[in-house]
Amino acid sequence: MSVDYEAFLDWAKDRFGEENIKLKETTHGTEICTNSFYAHKQGIDDYKFHLWMNPSGGKSKHPEKGSFRCWKTDTRGSLVKLVAD
Repeated sequence: MSVDYEAFLDWAKDRFGEENIKLKETTHGTEICTNSFYAHKQGIDDYKFHLWMNPSGGKSKHPEKGSFRCWKTDTRGSLVKLVAD
């Protein structure tokens, strides 16, 4: 079952705040970028807009579940894991 892009975008806006969401067109679909709570939890001061989420999956091994990556901590996985975290 694939992730519905609009439903996930609505969740991200509710969870992180609409003002903290940026959208970026890539070759793997439109990615959603926000502040990384993974980096913030680890005390990294530069956590702004380092969490990238792609409901289309991109190059992930979990394309049907979407994927995410925190570029500061290199935390990555499926969107199911992200929501659970």
